[in-house]
Amino acid sequence: MKWVVLALAMLMIAGCGAQSSNAPEKPQEEEAPKKAEEEAKPEPTSTQDPGSNNQGSVPDYKLDRIEPDEEVDGYVKGNAVAYTVTSPDYLQAITEEIRADNPEYDILIVQFFTDIDERTDQLTGVRYAYTSEEAAQAHMRDIEKEIEESVPTMEEFYDEDFCKLYVDDPSIAPEPCKKFLE
Repeated sequence: MKWVVLALAMLMIAGCGAQSSNAPEKPQEEEAPKKAEEEAKPEPTSTQDPGSNNQGSVPDYKLDRIEPDEEVDGYVKGNAVAYTVTSPDYLQAITEEIRADNPEYDILIVQFFTDIDERTDQLTGVRYAYTSEEAAQAHMRDIEKEIEESVPTMEEFYDEDFCKLYVDDPSIAPEPCKKFLE
Protein backbone atom coordinates (compact mmCIF):
# COMPACT_ATOMS: atom_id res chain seq x y z
CA MET A 1 0.00 0.00 0.00
CA LYS A 2 2.83 2.36 0.88
CA TRP A 3 4.43 1.83 -2.53
CA VAL A 4 1.19 2.52 -4.36
CA VAL A 5 0.79 5.87 -2.58
CA LEU A 6 4.45 6.65 -3.24
CA ALA A 7 4.12 5.81 -6.93
CA LEU A 8 1.03 7.99 -7.27
CA ALA A 9 2.78 10.91 -5.58
CA MET A 10 5.79 10.51 -7.88
CA LEU A 11 3.57 10.50 -10.96
CA MET A 12 1.74 13.59 -9.70
CA ILE A 13 4.97 15.53 -9.16
CA ALA A 14 6.55 14.34 -12.40
CA GLY A 15 3.46 15.26 -14.40
CA CYS A 16 2.80 18.64 -12.82
CA GLY A 17 6.23 19.95 -11.93
CA ALA A 18 8.24 19.11 -15.01
CA GLN A 19 5.98 20.86 -17.50
CA SER A 20 7.29 23.87 -19.34
CA SER A 21 6.16 27.38 -18.57
CA ASN A 22 4.41 27.71 -21.92
CA ALA A 23 0.63 27.51 -21.93
CA PRO A 24 -0.50 23.97 -22.74
CA GLU A 25 -1.67 23.20 -26.21
CA LYS A 26 -5.36 22.71 -26.79
CA PRO A 27 -6.38 19.16 -27.72
CA GLN A 28 -6.42 18.54 -31.48
CA GLU A 29 -9.62 16.50 -31.31
CA GLU A 30 -12.02 19.44 -30.93
CA GLU A 31 -15.24 19.09 -32.85
CA ALA A 32 -16.68 22.04 -34.78
CA PRO A 33 -19.81 22.47 -32.56
CA LYS A 34 -17.73 22.39 -29.39
CA LYS A 35 -15.29 24.92 -30.84
CA ALA A 36 -18.16 27.24 -31.81
CA GLU A 37 -19.55 27.04 -28.26
CA GLU A 38 -16.17 27.94 -26.77
CA GLU A 39 -15.78 30.91 -29.09
CA ALA A 40 -19.19 32.18 -28.03
CA LYS A 41 -18.23 32.16 -24.33
CA PRO A 42 -17.14 35.56 -23.03
CA GLU A 43 -13.61 35.82 -21.72
CA PRO A 44 -13.39 36.28 -17.95
CA THR A 45 -12.76 39.79 -16.77
CA SER A 46 -9.48 40.48 -15.11
CA THR A 47 -9.40 39.86 -11.39
CA GLN A 48 -5.72 40.74 -11.24
CA ASP A 49 -4.65 43.57 -9.00
CA PRO A 50 -3.46 46.79 -10.69
CA GLY A 51 0.26 46.75 -11.27
CA SER A 52 0.46 42.99 -11.47
CA ASN A 53 2.69 41.18 -13.93
CA ASN A 54 -0.10 39.25 -15.63
CA GLN A 55 0.95 40.13 -19.18
CA GLY A 56 -1.80 38.34 -21.08
CA SER A 57 0.21 35.16 -21.75
CA VAL A 58 -2.03 33.25 -19.35
CA PRO A 59 -5.72 33.60 -18.49
CA ASP A 60 -6.75 36.08 -15.81
CA TYR A 61 -6.28 35.11 -12.19
CA LYS A 62 -6.07 36.71 -8.78
CA LEU A 63 -3.23 35.76 -6.48
CA ASP A 64 -4.91 35.84 -3.08
CA ARG A 65 -1.89 35.05 -0.97
CA ILE A 66 1.52 33.44 -1.06
CA GLU A 67 3.21 32.26 2.12
CA PRO A 68 6.56 30.70 2.88
CA ASP A 69 6.60 27.13 4.14
CA GLU A 70 9.38 25.05 5.67
CA GLU A 71 12.57 24.65 3.70
CA VAL A 72 13.17 21.38 1.87
CA ASP A 73 16.85 20.43 1.74
CA GLY A 74 17.79 24.11 1.63
CA TYR A 75 15.18 25.02 -1.00
CA VAL A 76 12.60 27.65 -0.08
CA LYS A 77 9.06 26.31 -0.42
CA GLY A 78 6.00 28.51 -0.79
CA ASN A 79 2.27 27.86 -0.74
CA ALA A 80 -0.08 30.08 -2.72
CA VAL A 81 -3.81 30.44 -3.23
CA ALA A 82 -5.13 31.79 -6.52
CA TYR A 83 -8.60 32.31 -7.95
CA THR A 84 -9.45 31.84 -11.61
CA VAL A 85 -12.37 30.96 -13.83
CA THR A 86 -10.22 29.44 -16.55
CA SER A 87 -9.94 25.89 -17.79
CA PRO A 88 -7.78 23.56 -15.69
CA ASP A 89 -5.58 23.16 -18.79
CA TYR A 90 -4.00 26.56 -18.06
CA LEU A 91 -3.33 26.16 -14.34
CA GLN A 92 0.30 25.08 -14.86
CA ALA A 93 1.02 28.16 -16.98
CA ILE A 94 -0.44 30.38 -14.25
CA THR A 95 1.64 28.53 -11.63
CA GLU A 96 4.84 29.05 -13.63
CA GLU A 97 4.05 32.76 -13.97
CA ILE A 98 3.40 33.15 -10.23
CA ARG A 99 6.70 31.38 -9.47
CA ALA A 100 8.54 33.60 -11.96
CA ASP A 101 7.05 36.69 -10.27
CA ASN A 102 8.18 35.37 -6.86
CA PRO A 103 11.78 34.21 -7.42
CA GLU A 104 12.40 33.83 -3.70
CA TYR A 105 10.57 30.47 -3.87
CA ASP A 106 12.43 27.46 -5.27
CA ILE A 107 9.37 25.24 -4.82
CA LEU A 108 5.88 26.66 -5.27
CA ILE A 109 2.61 24.87 -4.65
CA VAL A 110 -0.47 26.73 -5.89
CA GLN A 111 -4.02 25.78 -4.95
CA PHE A 112 -6.61 27.07 -7.38
CA PHE A 113 -10.18 27.92 -6.46
CA THR A 114 -13.11 29.20 -8.47
CA ASP A 115 -13.64 32.94 -8.80
CA ILE A 116 -13.29 34.78 -5.48
CA ASP A 117 -16.32 36.97 -6.22
CA GLU A 118 -18.59 33.93 -6.20
CA ARG A 119 -17.33 32.88 -2.74
CA THR A 120 -17.78 29.20 -3.61
CA ASP A 121 -14.20 28.35 -2.65
CA GLN A 122 -14.34 25.22 -4.77
CA LEU A 123 -10.89 23.71 -5.30
CA THR A 124 -10.28 23.34 -9.02
CA GLY A 125 -6.68 22.14 -8.98
CA VAL A 126 -3.22 22.10 -7.45
CA ARG A 127 -0.05 22.69 -9.45
CA TYR A 128 3.68 22.75 -8.71
CA ALA A 129 6.55 24.84 -10.08
CA TYR A 130 10.28 24.51 -9.45
CA THR A 131 13.37 26.60 -10.14
CA SER A 132 15.39 23.52 -11.05
CA GLU A 133 15.34 19.77 -11.40
CA GLU A 134 17.25 19.57 -8.11
CA ALA A 135 14.49 21.50 -6.31
CA ALA A 136 11.88 19.14 -7.80
CA GLN A 137 13.89 16.12 -6.66
CA ALA A 138 14.27 17.58 -3.15
CA HIS A 139 10.50 18.11 -3.01
CA MET A 140 9.95 14.51 -4.17
CA ARG A 141 12.24 13.22 -1.42
CA ASP A 142 10.29 15.31 1.11
CA ILE A 143 6.99 13.84 -0.11
CA GLU A 144 8.44 10.32 0.04
CA LYS A 145 9.58 10.97 3.62
CA GLU A 146 6.11 12.24 4.58
CA ILE A 147 4.50 9.14 3.06
CA GLU A 148 6.98 6.88 4.79
CA GLU A 149 6.20 8.52 8.14
CA SER A 150 2.42 8.46 7.63
CA VAL A 151 1.99 4.83 6.54
CA PRO A 152 1.94 2.55 9.58
CA THR A 153 4.21 -0.47 9.80
CA MET A 154 2.65 -3.89 10.26
CA GLU A 155 3.55 -3.78 13.95
CA GLU A 156 1.88 -0.40 14.35
CA PHE A 157 -1.22 -1.53 12.43
CA TYR A 158 -1.64 -4.77 14.35
CA ASP A 159 -1.53 -3.21 17.78
CA GLU A 160 -2.99 -4.79 20.90
CA ASP A 161 -6.34 -2.99 20.60
CA PHE A 162 -6.85 -4.19 17.02
CA CYS A 163 -5.85 -7.72 17.89
CA LYS A 164 -8.43 -7.91 20.68
CA LEU A 165 -10.99 -8.36 17.91
CA TYR A 166 -9.71 -11.92 17.55
CA VAL A 167 -9.86 -12.90 21.23
CA ASP A 168 -12.88 -15.18 20.65
CA ASP A 169 -11.17 -17.15 17.86
CA PRO A 170 -7.38 -16.66 17.87
CA SER A 171 -7.00 -19.31 15.14
CA ILE A 172 -8.17 -16.78 12.51
CA ALA A 173 -6.04 -13.91 13.82
CA PRO A 174 -3.32 -12.50 11.56
CA GLU A 175 0.19 -13.62 12.47
CA PRO A 176 1.23 -10.26 14.06
CA CYS A 177 -1.74 -10.53 16.46
CA LYS A 178 -0.85 -13.93 17.86
CA LYS A 179 1.68 -12.47 20.29
CA PHE A 180 -1.11 -10.43 21.93
CA LEU A 181 -3.51 -13.38 22.11
CA GLU A 182 -1.27 -15.97 23.77
